[in-house]
Amino acid sequence: MARTLDLVPACQAFVAVARQESFTVGAASIAVSQPVVSRRVAALERALGGALLERSSRRVSLTRYGRTMLPVAEQVVAAVQALHDGAARHREGALLLALPDGPEIVEIAYLASRALARGVAVETRPGDPDGRRRALAGDLVDLAVVTAPADVARWTSPLGVAARGGAAGPFHLTELRRGRRDRTAVTLWGTAEDDVAHIRDPLERARDAHGLALGQVRWTSTVVAVQRAIGTSDLVLTTAADAARFALHWRPMVDPALRRGHDLLAGADRRHAADLLAPLIGELLHPPDDTAGAPDAD
Repeated sequence: MARTLDLVPACQAFVAVARQESFTVGAASIAVSQPVVSRRVAALERALGGALLERSSRRVSLTRYGRTMLPVAEQVVAAVQALHDGAARHREGALLLALPDGPEIVEIAYLASRALARGVAVETRPGDPDGRRRALAGDLVDLAVVTAPADVARWTSPLGVAARGGAAGPFHLTELRRGRRDRTAVTLWGTAEDDVAHIRDPLERARDAHGLALGQVRWTSTVVAVQRAIGTSDLVLTTAADAARFALHWRPMVDPALRRGHDLLAGADRRHAADLLAPLIGELLHPPDDTAGAPDAD
């Protein structure tokens, strides 16, 4: 690649023109004059050895080579923006918090707003249990909500089953037994958030003890599990709060009785912030109405 090419501005110009299908509008979108954008795109084409854009009197379109290179250029632009965002967070003192995938954007926004009122600027990073622990261990985040057994967790909520509708009252795993007239077996789908030994192992032991098929308790992503609950007669293992987010009917599980547990971990220099944030995180992930014990089995 030519040494004289300033790669980042050239990629920014190419991406802007491609998205707007116009040199004039693309230049305005990045606050650069049209002649400068034209020169930057031309320099990028020379450096890459091929035309990226088809220029006509009506509009600008991507060449076949341009369609291939646009995603790469977008990655360059996104990486530079992420670098600037990270620097801004460092200057502003914003803490990065690794959270489970469940909460909705508006809920996270309220969490950040309430945290700021307590003097803590926070940004969140969603992820699965293993990913959140790795992010904290790798110093990619400042605090992380991690899964924990109920007897040592900071917060817990009872687990149950969620579906489009159905019976009320406690759920027993024996309800998954297939009758003679049942052609298809109902599957209970667990999500990544509960695919941990202290939940998975007792659930699978109960499955075996009740004579259910191995495939009647399975683990997958939250999206797939909820999709199965919406589109079929299958069930998803979750909390009452998450079931409400998914607009599904929830029943507490009593056989076996399981609880989702979380704790908040932070580095030594972030413990004061963790203490300030803990009540807010607890309310978000384990609302007071969601933390009561499940009803006794009938």
